[in-house]
Amino acid sequence: MSQVQTDTQVLGQVFDIQRFSVHDGPGIRTTVFFKGCPLRCAWCQNPESIPSEPQLLLYADLCIGCGACLAVCPERADEAEGAVSAQRPATCRVCGACADACPAGARRIAGRRMSVAEVVAQVLRDKPFYGDEGGATLGGGEPLAQWEFAGALADALRGEGVGVALDTACAAPESVLEAVPEQFDLVLADLKFVSPEAHCEWTGADNADVLSALRLWSRTMPGRIWVSVPLIPGVHDEAEIGRIAGFVRSLSPVPPVRLVPYHRLGDSKYAALGGTAPAFPGSVDALVEAAKAAFRAQGVELVEQ
Repeated sequence: MSQVQTDTQVLGQVFDIQRFSVHDGPGIRTTVFFKGCPLRCAWCQNPESIPSEPQLLLYADLCIGCGACLAVCPERADEAEGAVSAQRPATCRVCGACADACPAGARRIAGRRMSVAEVVAQVLRDKPFYGDEGGATLGGGEPLAQWEFAGALADALRGEGVGVALDTACAAPESVLEAVPEQFDLVLADLKFVSPEAHCEWTGADNADVLSALRLWSRTMPGRIWVSVPLIPGVHDEAEIGRIAGFVRSLSPVPPVRLVPYHRLGDSKYAALGGTAPAFPGSVDALVEAAKAAFRAQGVELVEQ
């Protein structure tokens, strides 16, 4: 029996619910993106997922200068500075009024409190499309950082006959990691590095818990874990890929691996948050081919997504 009490009124912080996802597990899926992550991966493609609090994303190139945001701002922050609509207010409280009023989608709020019941209602809209393989995926951010919400949501969805996958960086206390196999049908577990020094340099945290989680889950939920390996030019090299492949091969039973090549689809989000997107020049394709060769040499199955 589940150790997490199913309570449809439990609240969590969500920044997006993406329908008809085909890269977040098998089949057609609905991905629920949790807000907040304890890691600081240098290549993160969802920078709005890192802080736990809501944020304003301002896409200046979409602004049509209509002034609707100025008219509804409770503090008239933009107007007080004599700024135009496309500028970021200095005294913004992220109330969301401007985003609701913007007819062009130039202002968006990432992050809102939702109950388990509210999320379940949205996910169930897609249930007819899941078939035998699809379902819901809890991603982020780090779902395990909101364990009460994640566990209750997984219980509620499974109670509705929806298979639930967890997409995680494994950054959670041991007690949470031990509870995962009972709560989820499939885990997509990140293995960014085997080298603790590299993991700390590029994510800001040690990887001891990550390696422990992978050993635990491969043993306690065989056939229900995929290892996700990011491939970042200038960050991962053939030596580190070889270490990752060797570690996966050491697990019993050996789980399949899905490769997650670096892309720049999230660059616009950095600008919308007032920052600058990171750059990792180099050949992603060459890195992918090297990784495929390394894992195949170890006899590790590759999942194509």
